[in-house]
Amino acid sequence: MNITEDKGSASDFSVETAPPVLFFDGECGLCNNSIRWLIDHDRRRVLRFAPLRGKLAERKLSALPTDYHDWSVVLWDENGVHFESDAALRAVACLGGFWRLARLLLAVPRVIRNSLYRFVARNRIRWFGRVDSCALLSAEDRARLLP
Repeated sequence: MNITEDKGSASDFSVETAPPVLFFDGECGLCNNSIRWLIDHDRRRVLRFAPLRGKLAERKLSALPTDYHDWSVVLWDENGVHFESDAALRAVACLGGFWRLARLLLAVPRVIRNSLYRFVARNRIRWFGRVDSCALLSAEDRARLLP
């Protein structure tokens, strides 16, 4: 898959939607818990989050296959748009401190990382279920959720 990696200039997005933004599936229990974990561990409050079925994703990720929102996570950061295991590892690395070491796992060949990622993605609903709504967040954390 080859899509244009738009780095998102200031003219394209406001400060509130500048990178890094993690696009996620809001209906999956694993995704919901992962976002909650990232929010809890992001002490510097760097990451923002948006649903893969949201307005920002529609604008930013329009070149993705139509079923992509059913099985993946996407990170838009200062280096472009990242998918699957690249997105997950880079999102964790955004937390800073010890979590920066997650970038070391990017040295594992992508074919291996993404095979494991896709195995979990295919089974995530069966293993973790669906959620009817996002976890309860404080007003401060809700401000990090983008449309």
